Amino acid sequence: MPKPSLENPFLDQVDRDSDKERFFAKVLKNNREPAIKKRSEDWVDADTELNADPKILEEEKIFSEIIALESQALRAFFGKEIPVPSIPQEITVERLKKWREQGFELHYLPEADLGRVNHQLNESETTLEFKDTPGWKKKLVYWGKNSTPPLPSNFLKLRAGWVLIETRQYSEAINAYENDVFGPAIKRLRMRGVVLNFSEETRKWFSYKDLKKPAVQLAFAEILGVDVEQIRLPEQMEVNVLGNIHAYWKNPGLLEWRDLTGSYDQNYSIAGSIGGFALMRTDTSDEGLGFRLMVRF
Repeated sequence: MPKPSLENPFLDQVDRDSDKERFFAKVLKNNREPAIKKRSEDWVDADTELNADPKILEEEKIFSEIIALESQALRAFFGKEIPVPSIPQEITVERLKKWREQGFELHYLPEADLGRVNHQLNESETTLEFKDTPGWKKKLVYWGKNSTPPLPSNFLKLRAGWVLIETRQYSEAINAYENDVFGPAIKRLRMRGVVLNFSEETRKWFSYKDLKKPAVQLAFAEILGVDVEQIRLPEQMEVNVLGNIHAYWKNPGLLEWRDLTGSYDQNYSIAGSIGGFALMRTDTSDEGLGFRLMVRF
């Protein structure tokens, strides 16, 4: 039995030959296109890499290393993998270098719920119940009382985001923060009467309300080269977690002003130790405290 023909019976020999040629040309073209496309893409990638700005390539390398280190540090603290997103585009190597010279380091904080706030109606103190986290060695000790406004229920929660945290040490020997980049601005603010003129460049004797004044926030934002909306006091949990992970602060002796998670009252603030590890209390009157700043992206 003869094999069935795939040729069109209604075409003459010349037309059938032309039909075959078009068919095989189409098959060959379809088989070659992916390879040609792949080689073309390879050429484009190679050309892009050869012509890429070395500055951009170096920046990508530096940022990749930062992300890898953040991932490693967070895994050690939380005991599990924590996704670390890309570094915001507004951050450049030049800005990062400047911030480091000014005493700030870039880190990523993930969204996390680290415990629960227990308000005991029949006891004098609110208690904090912490979750078991492998790298959390130095936890908070709260000295607040129920007579003060209670801590918010989300007090032990972290909000996700890249942040700049001030790592500057406080020196008891000189009764001031070491190499304080904000010193000259503080002196000008005191001379203008924006804040009380106790001791010129020192950060001590700033009230919580002083730190919320637009003129004060603008002065600090201009030094760091960021928007006023980005600069603020860190929350106590942010300082505590970063202090546990990176061990920046050796001297926990000075109390500093802290913000509360989310919304806060201008007449109600948190005072925490410089390391964020102990002696944390609510405070509305004591103005002999220090402060450190944070930038959130």
